[in-house]
Amino acid sequence: MELFVYGTLMAEPVMRSVCGRPFDSMPATLHDFRRRRVSGEVYPAIIPCPGEKVDGALYCGLNATQLALLDVFEGVMYRRVVVDVKTGSGWRSAHTYVMSPAYRHALTDKPWSLKDFLSEGIREFVGGYPGFAMLGEEGDR
Repeated sequence: MELFVYGTLMAEPVMRSVCGRPFDSMPATLHDFRRRRVSGEVYPAIIPCPGEKVDGALYCGLNATQLALLDVFEGVMYRRVVVDVKTGSGWRSAHTYVMSPAYRHALTDKPWSLKDFLSEGIREFVGGYPGFAMLGEEGDR
């Protein structure tokens, strides 16, 4: 299975912490969605937005167990959906995590960048994001 990521999961150490290993990836773009920071957090979310696009990465070769771990990690604020993303070799279907409608009020107008996250936010994220604690409750991967 394939997974389009657009935020913290683009950081290899985060993806490895959740799924237990790194994955091959390629650049990908999701059209008609918008990425913004979540209020008071260092991570983003996406919502549908015609005419906008989100650059990210496409991970290949995930299995059902790894997707289940990602579901736990992402929590109730996000829901997993299947989307079509554009890669250098054409369009591909992939899973991704979209902000659930009940939490859209928490989305700000602040943009999010991987560069800023890696230099300023990754330590705070790894030390405080509740998804890591939820994974610990699920047992060993």
